[in-house]
Amino acid sequence: MLHVWNGTGGWWGEGDEKIFIDGEKFPSTFGTGSEDYFGYAWGNRALFQHAYHNQTRTQGPFTCVNRWHISDNMAFQTSFEAAIEKYSPNGHVYYAATAYWYQTPGQRDGYAEAPVDERWEYFPHPPPKPPHR
Repeated sequence: MLHVWNGTGGWWGEGDEKIFIDGEKFPSTFGTGSEDYFGYAWGNRALFQHAYHNQTRTQGPFTCVNRWHISDNMAFQTSFEAAIEKYSPNGHVYYAATAYWYQTPGQRDGYAEAPVDERWEYFPHPPPKPPHR
């Protein structure tokens, strides 16, 4: 899930997705852009729901999109790293991402919750827009 805050309220950017499995030096998944990855193009503000991707919010500067890797399973054993290149002429655009995965029954999540003092609360206090010159 990707939650985007774009202060200009328009298209939030272009960027290729890259997914590295089990320590790969070059990504086994190297996509064509965030809009293709999430199932649409050119910053469509319409809400939509499909089997493996959706856009659940497009209100003001906020956009929420999801992509499920069910039909294109990405099995990993030791590591999984995913990134979306952020390229946007819109200035300040912030991403907040959530990843979900399945574990074998009986396994434990190895990630501890981030301490409160290490979290950055961008949502309630977006940066001011820079003046036009």
